[in-house]
Amino acid sequence: MKASTVAERHQRLMDQVDGYLDDELSPAERAQMDAHLAGCRHCRRALHLHGLLAGGVSVMAVPRASPQFRERLRQQLTVAAQSQPEHARGGRLSRVLPWIGWAIAASLAAGMAVNGMLPSRQGAGQIPMVRAALADYRQHLGSELSPPDARQLAVLMSSASFPARPLKTLRARMAGAWRTTIRGEPAIAFAYYYHGHILVQYVMSRKLFFRQSKIREAIARHGCYAITAAHLSVLAFPQKGSGSLLIGAVPPQVLQRLKS
Repeated sequence: MKASTVAERHQRLMDQVDGYLDDELSPAERAQMDAHLAGCRHCRRALHLHGLLAGGVSVMAVPRASPQFRERLRQQLTVAAQSQPEHARGGRLSRVLPWIGWAIAASLAAGMAVNGMLPSRQGAGQIPMVRAALADYRQHLGSELSPPDARQLAVLMSSASFPARPLKTLRARMAGAWRTTIRGEPAIAFAYYYHGHILVQYVMSRKLFFRQSKIREAIARHGCYAITAAHLSVLAFPQKGSGSLLIGAVPPQVLQRLKS
């Protein structure tokens, strides 16, 4: 294939990034994009970074705006509007103030969504198991991924000494699978495509999973452990005979819905 043709194909596919992230492509277009991403590290990386920029705000907890902050903002906007020429001033403030109210309401809602619906913490440095999984995730993010066929998947799953099964909700979107180690102990990784992101599920023995006291405490209280670190969310949850860490650049609430 000529270099110009390859470049045109890359550009044509990357022009569909927004539609891919928003799940607006037709089944044929999405299948074409998935097939291209499976073999193109450059486009996969670019799409992932695009997704981070698009979804970064939803991953971060937004601080609540105080009444004092809202009042100062209103005063500043009033002064700015009054400094405009008379012919340009009409309707300006009336259009801006409702937007401020919407933005403040959105920030409050975002803060409650991250901090209220799912117990979540910031930073993962204190849990070696999570830190090791994040390192493996970043390493494979830029590597070539290839969806396993049924035989390869069966061999991989049977090679573990603990039950290792991909998530039912994501199995049809598998991007790859591999054996790895977490803290020197064996683990199985299943990678999935999800709205332009790569999610990776690390399945490990219950012995390794429950060795972490913070995870034991969170499981006992909430049934799972959620954390955000460097724009990535991690959800730790137990399974029958094993434990899983699900990692991706999406809000932890999304991982919570996908884990079942």
